[in-house]
Amino acid sequence: MNNIVKALKQRLQVHEPLTSDAFSGSLLFDSDFPGFKGHFPGNPILPGACLIEAAVQSISYGTRQDLLLAEVERVKFFSPVKPGEEVKLDFSIEYLTDAISTKGSMMSGDRKICTMKLKMTGAKP
Repeated sequence: MNNIVKALKQRLQVHEPLTSDAFSGSLLFDSDFPGFKGHFPGNPILPGACLIEAAVQSISYGTRQDLLLAEVERVKFFSPVKPGEEVKLDFSIEYLTDAISTKGSMMSGDRKICTMKLKMTGAKP
């Protein structure tokens, strides 16, 4: 998973200025992205776990904190991501006493990829 996290961080592009309660950015999932390996031979589809990790890494970047996924409160996948697709991320951020709650969606053009609500906590050294 570490090579996937590294690849996500390298591909993240921020489109709008960061605010304290929202994040907007994008990721280009080219055919070299390691998440496609083996999923599925001859018909590569990005695993949902990679999309969830993309959200975690994006919010970590946006909040300038090292965050870890604590809970997937809700996720719904609508459409697969294929190699060569750019995915736009839009998330709202709520700061809780001991965690960050985020809710948002991912799109590729006009096509909805997924919606999710996640809870994250600070990474422990």
